Amino acid sequence: MLKNYLKIALRNLQRSPAYAFINVFGPALGIMCCLLIGLYVQDELSFDRFHEKGDRIFRIAISPLLLLGVVVFALGVAFATVGFQAIRAARIDPAQSLRYE
Repeated sequence: MLKNYLKIALRNLQRSPAYAFINVFGPALGIMCCLLIGLYVQDELSFDRFHEKGDRIFRIAISPLLLLGVVVFALGVAFATVGFQAIRAARIDPAQSLRYE
């Protein structure tokens, strides 16, 4: 019976290869996209989960494009002075290394 199914599949593949290509690679592409999106979401949600006090860590990301070229470097210090009770602040400058304030 399996032999007959394979014969039918090969005949259909020979008769209409474009249709078979769409039927095979369409779902494969959809599954691949779902897996990549799932991996990205899992990575974003697991940010700093390995720290003991991970619930007290906050990440503030600012895009230089959103600020029209102005990058705020003293953001951690500014939040500490306003009253967010920040103990330590760190900033990552793409042009330089990690700095602690």
